[in-house]
Amino acid sequence: MAERYRYPLLIFVYPRFSFGTGVAAHSRYGGTMRFAFRFIPWLLLAALAGSARRMDVEPIIAHAITINAERLDAPAIETAPGLRYADGWSLTSSDDDFGGLSSLTIENGHFIALSDIGAVIRFAINAEGKVSDASINPLPRGCATDSDKRERDSESLAHDPVSGDYWIGFEWRNVICRSDTRLAKAERIVMPGVMKHWSKTGGPEAIVRLADGRFLVFAESAQGSDALPELVIADRDPTAPDARYSRALYMGPEHHFSPTDAAQLPDGRLIVLNRRFEPPAYFSARLSLLDQIPAKVSGILSGKTIAKFGRPGLTSNFEGVAISNEGGRTFIWLISDDNYMWIENTYLLKFELLPEPEPKP
Repeated sequence: MAERYRYPLLIFVYPRFSFGTGVAAHSRYGGTMRFAFRFIPWLLLAALAGSARRMDVEPIIAHAITINAERLDAPAIETAPGLRYADGWSLTSSDDDFGGLSSLTIENGHFIALSDIGAVIRFAINAEGKVSDASINPLPRGCATDSDKRERDSESLAHDPVSGDYWIGFEWRNVICRSDTRLAKAERIVMPGVMKHWSKTGGPEAIVRLADGRFLVFAESAQGSDALPELVIADRDPTAPDARYSRALYMGPEHHFSPTDAAQLPDGRLIVLNRRFEPPAYFSARLSLLDQIPAKVSGILSGKTIAKFGRPGLTSNFEGVAISNEGGRTFIWLISDDNYMWIENTYLLKFELLPEPEPKP
């Protein structure tokens, strides 16, 4: 994890299979990892035959990039009534720093995504699929060092549309960094006490700021004797000295599915993106819809599945979700992490959440 990406599949085997799949040795989240290791020889062979995208420890330098978008042709996705596939693209770039996207938010019509190597990627895309204003920038100064990839493993991103501030969650260190409105400089960085026992590679995979000012922080994997991933609830900015925390558990939609990102809908409900490793070498995903988060959260939070991604239909390592409003219509956006591997893709998908039908008299 200290270099950047000489043999991407080898890197994929190391942090993603052994650390990043959100499974642990428990009844619900255990077993998949042991099964996955049986396929490592196959993956090593694929790595040696694959792309030679470079891995190094050089810092990210701010620069403009070109992103190409190829529209997807009616991908096979199973959706629940009330969710409509609207559009989708496969994104590619000749820039070696593009890829590995692990979170997503939307600001002023632009997408902002963070990558596993500590890059902030911005771009806009219009209805015709033309990408503009694409750039790559380093993480905010003070959030992480340039020399250690593990410290730059940014996995989650939250945004306050009122103040303009951002919060970034980091695996390995299990810290949350509050950034200024330009994602240029850290304002505070903390490891909340309730997260100290989280594993180095199972930490804050998703952060969402609720409209009432609370924050939800999802662990990627179960911790200790828990059979489910933890969910930390902060009553305010989680980096604030006077923040108070409580804990609950999150139950994914099916066996072994772990949270990768979350976003709040305008009506207060919550969208959670979940993924699962599928041997020998791909991921499936589920999109969950949760009811409004109560004032006091305890026990187990879970929701209903509204979209399924898996073979033989479209599938990828989906890790980012964001919400947009267009003329009173609500859209859900998903983005996937290609793990910097030539055999994977960076997909950007758009779904419309349709209004619920009026109850019959």
